[in-house]
Amino acid sequence: MGLTPPQQWICDSCQQVIESPKEGWVQWRTDNLRSFGFSIVHHRAYSPRGPAGSCYDPEASSDMHLEEFLGVDGLIALLSLVDPGEHFVQTLAQPYVSDFRGWTEIVKRLQIPYYEEARQYFGQMEAEGYMSDANEVSLYLPETLQDIIGRYSGERSG
Repeated sequence: MGLTPPQQWICDSCQQVIESPKEGWVQWRTDNLRSFGFSIVHHRAYSPRGPAGSCYDPEASSDMHLEEFLGVDGLIALLSLVDPGEHFVQTLAQPYVSDFRGWTEIVKRLQIPYYEEARQYFGQMEAEGYMSDANEVSLYLPETLQDIIGRYSGERSG
């Protein structure tokens, strides 16, 4: 597929490529002030389904432009979804995110170079036992992700 990190993503709704950050939207659901169900979709204006159909999740209750979640400023925005920090009154005794695995997945997709493209090969990689000796850090290193892309996309990375 050859995605350009961190400039392109795969839409969770239509499975087509989101060509640039300005064309993307991050959505999630909330229940009792807890966030879950994170997704990356086409912004309505760029949806292949057109503005009438769009890629938006009709159940999503919160959203922000994808550009707001990129780089250091974006990481700060993502972290604030879990805990705004000790300098702010937190009305809840627990984190704002109830789906921590879903939140970490969205962070990886938005912040780790090559993760978005490599993740589509994880099932095949696991079935073949490739990277079975990887640990919880090494699997997500950009050079490892590039190797996975090269191995499974048919394009060898340098």
